[in-house]
Amino acid sequence: MWADKWALKSIKTKIPNWVVDLFSDASTAMSVHEDSYDVEKVVDGIKMKSNIIPRLFGLCYGPYPLHFRREHGWGFLVPNKVAAKGEIKVHLQNDETVVFPSTQIRSFVLSQSLEHGNPVLLEEHVKRKKGEIGDCTFYQLPHPNGKGNVGSPIGKDFMGDIEQKVIRATRHPELFDAYVQSIKNTTFWKSFRERYGSELPIWPEEVEGDSDTDPSPADGKSTVASMEGIIAPAICPAGTISRRSVHKLWVTATNASEGTRIGVGLKSMVQAHRGTLFVGADVDSQEQWIAGLYGDASASERLAPSDRAPGCTPFSNMMLAGSKSDNSDLHSVIARDMGISRHAAKVLNYARLYGSGERHSVEELEKSGVKREEAERKARQLFTLTKGDRRQYRQLKRSMNAFFDAFLEEAKEKSRVDEEAHLFISGSYFLPEYGETGWWGKLTLAFEDWIVKEYVKRTREEGPHTFSA
Repeated sequence: MWADKWALKSIKTKIPNWVVDLFSDASTAMSVHEDSYDVEKVVDGIKMKSNIIPRLFGLCYGPYPLHFRREHGWGFLVPNKVAAKGEIKVHLQNDETVVFPSTQIRSFVLSQSLEHGNPVLLEEHVKRKKGEIGDCTFYQLPHPNGKGNVGSPIGKDFMGDIEQKVIRATRHPELFDAYVQSIKNTTFWKSFRERYGSELPIWPEEVEGDSDTDPSPADGKSTVASMEGIIAPAICPAGTISRRSVHKLWVTATNASEGTRIGVGLKSMVQAHRGTLFVGADVDSQEQWIAGLYGDASASERLAPSDRAPGCTPFSNMMLAGSKSDNSDLHSVIARDMGISRHAAKVLNYARLYGSGERHSVEELEKSGVKREEAERKARQLFTLTKGDRRQYRQLKRSMNAFFDAFLEEAKEKSRVDEEAHLFISGSYFLPEYGETGWWGKLTLAFEDWIVKEYVKRTREEGPHTFSA
């Protein structure tokens, strides 16, 4: 708490400024000093996302205390090898000058290291070094997206670190656990509250009385408040590429979880009208099946109808023959080849199917702990393997097909060129443009040289005549 505002807000109340900043309004904070105050009002007035909360619980990252800097977000302090001699004064961003608690921080890090171990600073941490404070070095916390400032070390992206005690409280740990649990319990409702409030319910103004619910008056009729309403339709039946129905409130999935998640039960309150039913259906890996069909259709176009069969491309073959149980399905294969988790591979595969590029893949790989340079290399490799390279081709006249067949036979025997550098679509050959690098560009030049040499050879042997296969 050394970096907080300890100057008194009021000499009379002796409440420091950081306590006042912890509440949504100053009057609530000042009321804590009174002998009797409204506990419920005080609790409701606490800003649960305040930057003071992590410091209040004394959070640390490994053995290192967390620290916040306005220009770099949250990070942690690592003592330098050589301790400074004498008193160190630090000018804080709140315009206060304080004595840097060098001895206390070193003692804190030592005790935490003895109790929980002293982790080695990884390369990803070293790259996020952002200067020094006192005789300590400030490192930014690793951002979930690979770059940027961390706004809160208690957000959903850090729940894994909190559960593994990488980020932990050194003060009031029981209260901190309760605080984290409250965040988990309310996360769903925070995201769905606005959706719920924006729904347009239709309530009948009055309904006929029912003897079981309300005694009938003299006229035999009764007006009672209706508990059954209708949500005005807001469904887009063709709202996605796969033509799934869309509704932002109740046509959404919710993962089952332990404990109580506020608001999850509201979906069960949505019921079909009398005489109708909700029907839920899911096509497993629908996008992948569609992609496999298109791939097979394209690859089989040059084949005779009798030779066409499903699973003729690697992608569709993995869809048909692959299995999650033996790690031969698409997600498992990509995860193994890329060195990432199956979940991360699944995210990448679907992202590519929906048109995502290499940049997004790099960011996803970085979230999985892959270094930036390695992530860029793997993303290029992934797109080359699964989507191919963009190349330019020239169509060869069909009258030259027989010559190109003869050239391929000779080239194959001598292993001079890459025979797979060409394409054959709808009865026509397509050769790489001249500017293509490697064997791709050399194939076209090699064929032209072969034509010239073959023409000269036949002319010498048979004399000038029409050149034919």
